[in-house]
Amino acid sequence: MRYITSIERRALEKGESIGFQRGIEQGIEQGIEQGIEQGIELSRLVLAQSLTTILLQRFDTLSDTIRQRIHTAELQTLQDWIQRAPLCASIDTLLGEPT
Repeated sequence: MRYITSIERRALEKGESIGFQRGIEQGIEQGIEQGIEQGIELSRLVLAQSLTTILLQRFDTLSDTIRQRIHTAELQTLQDWIQRAPLCASIDTLLGEPT
């Protein structure tokens, strides 16, 4: 069994320390990314529910197709629809034709 010198030991410790630090940094970055993604998804869900509530108050009923479109829409689309919802003449004019 070979013994390691103090220089080799310090090099190993430094390598472990660098690897550990990189692991921490990578973990923090991934945690931030996941947090942002979760925040966006939560915002999307809240806007979808808010739009559904607004449209139900204005038009009394929503078809399952309309509900599905609302709950699968992108965040920016929901933001646009929410802004236009109070003044739209109909749900069809608000949402337009599905693509």
